[in-house]
Amino acid sequence: MEYLKVAKKLKKPHVVSFYGLDYEHIPFIDSRWKKRYEQLFREADLFLCEGSFSARTLLRSGCPKDKIAVQRLGVDVDSIPFFAREKTPGELNLLQIASVRGKKGHIYTIKSFVEALESCPNMHLTFVGTDDEGLKGELETVIHQCHAENKVTFLDWIDFSSLHVFMKDYHVFIHPSCYTATRDCEGGAPIVLLDAQATGTPVIATTHCDIPDEVIHNKTGLLTAERDVGGLVDAIRYFYELGANGYRTFSVNARQH
Repeated sequence: MEYLKVAKKLKKPHVVSFYGLDYEHIPFIDSRWKKRYEQLFREADLFLCEGSFSARTLLRSGCPKDKIAVQRLGVDVDSIPFFAREKTPGELNLLQIASVRGKKGHIYTIKSFVEALESCPNMHLTFVGTDDEGLKGELETVIHQCHAENKVTFLDWIDFSSLHVFMKDYHVFIHPSCYTATRDCEGGAPIVLLDAQATGTPVIATTHCDIPDEVIHNKTGLLTAERDVGGLVDAIRYFYELGANGYRTFSVNARQH
């Protein structure tokens, strides 16, 4: 809001980028922001968002349609190596890279993983990310209750410079994003989903926010509804049973997309 004053003083256009908690979380937890957003929508000149879902969210919030522009994010594919992995039926290494926050859906990852283990025993899941909201303990409880300690690995972080090479040892990237009780959301789509696909890693994710713009269902990965553990289990089983040719098609499509 302070930049409104700056833009007016300089007599320059005021462009605002919305992302993440900006859309619904901030006005949900502090109603004063509803009036502030009304002023912002009236006085700023342009609002950038990542995709069609984000654009509709701004429109519902009162932003004039002619002030909304979609500015998609991307990755530099030429700088990201493609890894042609060998995948046989009856194996699956899953990876999720995200800070442990409610909207990232870690709890649904682990619940679906341990359920899928019952019929898909040759699997491993790796989580990479700091425990920003103190939710890791809940994940560890589920793992312990299901005696799956030797099937799950936690890493706090990896250096971004090694991100793409790190991904080559995994068959599928999983990221079941969802709204939280306080309306926090991706407010777009995680760029790491593009990083993963650029390396040839198919994605299991949800139809949350603008993720369907990044992950094409049945082509570069599989999408389920938010919090749909059963749907996630089915997606995991699908990739577990997938053979070399089917997997290669997903992998190539992911890179091309």
